[in-house]
Formats: sequence, structure tokens, C-alpha cells
Amino acid sequence: MVIADARTVIEIGVGQLATLDGSRSSTTTADPLSFDWSFTARPAGSTVQLQGATTANPSFTPDVQGTYRVQLVVTASDISSQRVIAIVEAGRVSGPFHGGLSLNCVQCHNEVISQTSSIDDKAANHIATGNVCQACHSTLRNGFAIVPFVDHQEVFGTCSECHDGTIATGKSIWHTPTDAECDDCHTTSAFLELEPDGSFDHSGISRLCTTCHYGTVATGKDADHIATEKECSFCHTTVQFKPAAFDHSDVTQACANCHDGITSTGKDSAANHPATTLDCGVCHDTDTFDLGGTFNHAVIDSVTQACESCHNGTNATGKDAAPAPGHLATTTDCAMCHNTVSFTGAFVDHSGPDVVGNRCDSCHGITAVGLSLNHIPTNGDDCAVCHTPGTFTSGTFDHAGVVNDCAACHDNVLSVGKLIDHLPTDQDCILCHNTTAFADAIFDHTGIVNDCASCHDGVISTGKDANHLPTTDDCSVCHLSTDSFVGASYDHAGVTGNCVSCHDGVISTGKTVDHIPTVEDCSVCHADTTTGGFITSTFTHDGITRGCEGCHNGNFPSAPAKADPHVPTGQDCYLCHTTDIFTGATTFAHTDITANCSSCHDGAFVAMGARGKTDTQLHNQTAQDCGACHNTTDFANAYVDHDGPDVVGKRCDSCHNNTDAIGMDAGHLPTTEDCNVCHVPGTFATAVFSHDGIVDNCASCHDGTSATGLSTNHIPILDGQGRTQDCSVCHNTTAFAGATYDHSGIVDGCSSCHNGTSATGKTANHVPTNGECNQCHQTTGFIPATFDHTGIVDNCSECHDGTIATGKTRDHVVTNQDCGVCHNTTGFIPATFD
Repeated sequence: MVIADARTVIEIGVGQLATLDGSRSSTTTADPLSFDWSFTARPAGSTVQLQGATTANPSFTPDVQGTYRVQLVVTASDISSQRVIAIVEAGRVSGPFHGGLSLNCVQCHNEVISQTSSIDDKAANHIATGNVCQACHSTLRNGFAIVPFVDHQEVFGTCSECHDGTIATGKSIWHTPTDAECDDCHTTSAFLELEPDGSFDHSGISRLCTTCHYGTVATGKDADHIATEKECSFCHTTVQFKPAAFDHSDVTQACANCHDGITSTGKDSAANHPATTLDCGVCHDTDTFDLGGTFNHAVIDSVTQACESCHNGTNATGKDAAPAPGHLATTTDCAMCHNTVSFTGAFVDHSGPDVVGNRCDSCHGITAVGLSLNHIPTNGDDCAVCHTPGTFTSGTFDHAGVVNDCAACHDNVLSVGKLIDHLPTDQDCILCHNTTAFADAIFDHTGIVNDCASCHDGVISTGKDANHLPTTDDCSVCHLSTDSFVGASYDHAGVTGNCVSCHDGVISTGKTVDHIPTVEDCSVCHADTTTGGFITSTFTHDGITRGCEGCHNGNFPSAPAKADPHVPTGQDCYLCHTTDIFTGATTFAHTDITANCSSCHDGAFVAMGARGKTDTQLHNQTAQDCGACHNTTDFANAYVDHDGPDVVGKRCDSCHNNTDAIGMDAGHLPTTEDCNVCHVPGTFATAVFSHDGIVDNCASCHDGTSATGLSTNHIPILDGQGRTQDCSVCHNTTAFAGATYDHSGIVDGCSSCHNGTSATGKTANHVPTNGECNQCHQTTGFIPATFDHTGIVDNCSECHDGTIATGKTRDHVVTNQDCGVCHNTTGFIPATFD
């Protein structure tokens, strides 16, 4: 804990040195204190500065009459105290009042003292604040109500509670109408003010513009403002509000909503803008509005707007002018031959009347592309023999009469040859393909016995299926015939584990539906991969210590269930059996079995080790279950259920006679009563003896042997003649602990018993004294005691501290002097104040 203390109020003249004192500040930490003094308020016109502001005793010389407030905060081990405020009153003429008194105003100005004196406390309507009084008020007589300075540092609540135009300055008549609190815009250290021309200096403002500019505190967006959720500062600046640099990144509406030629620039009014109803954003972007010379024709519908409406040689490039090789003479729109992606790659509508009926080579080879240099020899045939307009490259060659030497044309020069992923072969195409159904070729595998994957790799020819057995072996290892490929036989030689990678029920046969539940690999049990050896595998129980019934439950043919007959039990097999010697079952585990023993121990399962009651044993005749008397861990030491019908109603000593069952021991109290007079079954040792009729001679039993005797710290029991008194003198048999000691004749020596051990001693807050108890107390009326103050003349507060004895009252005069200065021990009130 770190506490700052600035001592007392200082009164001094202007021009005299005022020295402050923080030396009474304290800390419970190991580190030393550091001091930080600073002015919180000075009189108007004062320019004085603190000297030694980081020491315990700073100073300054007041240069103006008035109240100086100096704040102190002390720190130790990075822990800072709450601030305290020192008051220096300089040159006041109205006279001092609080000079030299503590700066802790509430020591006197509190609701307790104010009820019994003329000292004022905080008014009920005082401003809500945690400040100390001297943070705002003066300490001069009649000057308290004048508040020359308000320290807002610890004021809580809303500003308008005070700044309402009555208690403190409120909004001016020119203030923007608003319900917002003052501190939404203003601070207590730098209250904002408008310039004379109504302008506002936004320097240093870091809050969102809309905090003020929302149409109430300050001007907000106009009704026709562009729709946007962006803050004002994204487009406007406080230096030059207009024109704004508009940020389009947050605009989601159509461009034309603003760019309509009124709100903002729209399409050029000249006739050179394409006629379109599309929004600007389809062709333009907000970063580079210019198209850059490339127009996106995909947005133009040629049905509603002909190409030549723009491509007329004025607005955009038109047809090449004659002479040749100028544009073909045609009135057809550009779009009939050209496209907007590759304009120069024009095509001619060969279904038109200017084309139909003419030989292709009347144009192709003269004014249009003709035969390529590597074209198949045509022997004068026209292009139309193989090609058709619109699907020129997919012409069909008439192979009639061609029976071999396909590669003479199909060499990937004159015509399509073997593809790059074709089967590697030097044979002629005709051996596998025919000219009518080329794709459905049939390969002759004659003579191929291995290296299948060189073709069957999934690219050149069909490869392994996605769910094929994982293997790097050649196909021929399992697939011995190229005619009946699917009848493969897998050679498991060398396979020793990870069977499930193939035998998962998808790639290859997996576990049967009635297979023993296990996550082990097949190879753990099925070591022999041959058909006969696989089925006759033996399950290994290595590592299995419990959960036997998960398999041995009759649902899995290879896992036998319990034999019939079996001891009736719902316990798991492992509790009695082991996987090494199953039939040699261990002793039955009786864990958690507490009843229904006869379901096994009825004589029907003797061969299995579950014996019943036998005639050769002396067993009590009872129909109760074994568990009523026996337990499974120590069967021989049976106990009897005394609540059973064979016991209830009989005398205990009919069995408890030291022959059939334990009877009274040698040290038992002499009695002919039955055991149940004192004892009850289940709590035998805690018997309760009936003391009815016993009024004295307690020690004949209570001697510490037969029954409990005197405790080691028992008070002396001798009477005045030195005779030992009986227990009954103080105790009774119905409420033994509430003994009442007869103090008759005892007039001193109280502490011999009342020592805190034998009997109650002095309390922790007892008046410090070495006197005997009887000096103040009496045995018939112990409290209240009368303390004899004879000889006590000072140091009263050692006892009268409000804890040990009565202390000062709440309205007592403020003083640090001892009570004896004003009061005496014989006539405490009235006191005489010195």
C-alpha cells in the first residue's frame, strides 16, 4: 500500500516562501518513495513555478493573492498512491480559519460530527464527485461557498447535471440544438470554441466525422447526397470540403443513378457514344475511366444496334475503301462475317446467293485461301467433295478403295497421323483400324507376354482401375490371358502384412459380416494365405485383457459363447478366465456382488466351485441370503443380520453367551439386564447406559476403567474439608456436559481454575491486569464487573480504546490528549476541558 500525506493548510503572505511537506507519506513496500508535486490551480495572473517538485519538501513564493492548490502523488515499487491536494492561502485579508489544520477535511466535515455540531457536511445536492473538499473550495472563513475553481478530474455523472445554465454555464443561445452530452464534443481541459466567422478548427480531431456531422450537432449529408456508408473523410477534407475526391470503392448502386448528366457527368451528348442501356460500370471502371482504345463489344446486341451505326468510318473504323483488295462489296452488316474478338478473321456466309452454285476454287486460291502446300492431292476435285462451309476443317475423305499404306497420308503432315499417346508400333494403321469406324480399333496381343504397363498406363491404353489392388507388379503376373483379362489370380507370395489395404470389401474381399470384431490386420491371425490355411487360422489373444463378451457372445461362430451350464453371471470372462488356460478358470471374482448369493450357491454349481450350505457344517437355520451375514473377501468371519426375523424378539444372551456368540467380557459392568437394554445391533460399541435411578456414587463405575473418569484437566474436586466430591455434585445424568459448579465459599484464587484450560480464563480483549478475578467480578453476578481505578491517573486510552473498554464517543472533541487530562476516575462526567 502507498499513501500520500500533504500535512496541513498553509497560510502565508504574498512574497513569502511556502514550503510543502510530504514527509509523512508512507509505503508498505520495500522500495523508497518517489514524489511528484504539481499545481492543479493558481490565482489568475500567477506565473509561479514549484522548486524541488520531486522531493518531499518542494517550495514556491506566491506572487498573487489567492488560493494555490498543489497536487501530490507518491510512488513505490511501481504502485502509485491516490492524489492529495495541499492548500496554500496567500495574503487573504478576511482572516484565516483553517491554518495549521489537517488537509483531511472529512476528519471534521462528516455526517457524524455535523449532527452534533455546527460543522457543515456535504450538502445533499452537492455535485457528484470523489474529489477531496480542497480540490475546489477555499479554506477561508465565509469563503467556502465561493468556488473559484472546479477540478473536473474526479467528477462523475453527466456534464449537464451542472452545466444547465444555473449551477454552471450551459449551452449558449447559438449552440447547435442537440440532446448529446457535452463531453461528446468538449473536454474539461480544452473546451472547443467556434471562430467568429462560425468556422471550426478540426486540427487534432481524430473521431469519426459523423460523430458531429449527422445533421444535428453539425451539418450532415444533403438529401441528394450520393448514397454511401463511407465516412466523410474518405472524400472530403477539413481544409477544402468541396470539391470532393469521390471514392467509388464503396458504391454498390448503378453508375447512372449519379452519372445522369445532372447530379454528375453522364454520357457525352455528342452522337459518338454507342447507343446502349447498359450501366457505365459494364465498360468503364472507376480507376481508369478511359477504355484505353479497346471497346468491349460483348455488351452490344447486334440485333438492336447494327455494327455500322458506329463502324461508319467516322465514329469508328469502317469498311476499307476500294480499289482492290478493298472490302468485298456487300450490304450485309459487319456481324455477318466478322466477330468482335478477332475482327480480321472474318468469315463469309457461304449460304448466300453469291456463293451457292459456284465452285469453291473460283474464290479459294484466287481471292481467298486455297489449298495448303501439304494438301492431299485432289486430282482436280473441287473442295466441296470433302469440305462443307462452316465445318471446313472437319471434311470427310472418301477412303473407298484405300486398303493399306495409311501412313502415306496420315503422317501428321498431310493428314492426322498417330497421336503422341498412340501405342508404340511400326505396323500399318489398317491392322487395327478401319476407315468406317476408326476409333473402335482392336489390338492383337498375340506374342505379348509381359511389359503390359508400357501401353496399359491409363494414357496410351486402359490402365489399372482406381480401386485396383495396390501393386507395382506387371499385369501379366496375375492376368495370364489377354483374352479373359478379368479372371486374374493374385500371388500372395511375400505378402506378410497390411492385408486390409486390398481386402477392404471394395478392392478385394474383406471381412465377413460375422467376423470377430477387431481392428488388427488379417495377417495377425491368418498367416497362411492359401484358401484352406486362411479359413482355419487361430485368433491370437495377445494384448487382450478384457472385453471378452464383445466376441464370446454367441454371435460369432469362431468365438464360442459360455458353456451350458455356466455359473449365472453378467460379468466379463476375463474376471475368472485367462486366454492361456481358459478351462482352468480361476476363483470366481465376487467384485461388487453383495446379494443374491443363492443364485449360484444353491448346490447346483458345486462342480464349478460354487458350494451351498452343507449338512457337515454347523450353520444357523435361516432363509436369508448368504450376503446378509457373509462377505466375499472373508467368508468365514460371518456376521449376523440382527434385523432378520430369526433374531428380532429374542433375548441377545440366548446367543451371546460366550458359547454360541461373544458374551460379556470380564470387565463388563455387573448387570442381569439383556444386552439390548444398552446396546443396539450395528453400533454395539457405542452403548448408552441408562442412569435412571442413579443419583450418587458415580465414581464406583466412572473410575477411568469400567467407564470414563475424570479428564486430565478436570478442576479439583475436593470439598472444603479435603474430601473428594462425587460427580453428582456438579453433573447430572441427563445433561452431563452442562455442569454447574458451586462457587459457595470461594472468595479468591479464581485463576487456579479459571486459567483457560480447567475453566474459562480471561478473554483476548480483557483489561490488562495482574489482579485476581474477584477484585472486579463476583461468583453470583460475573458480568458486569466493576473495575477499581484507584491509583490510575493517566494512559487511560490503553484500555479505553473502544475495544477493551469504552472509548471516545462519535461527537467527542477532536484531541490526541489522554482522557486523564479532562476526566477523573471517580466522576467521569462532566469533564473539565483544559
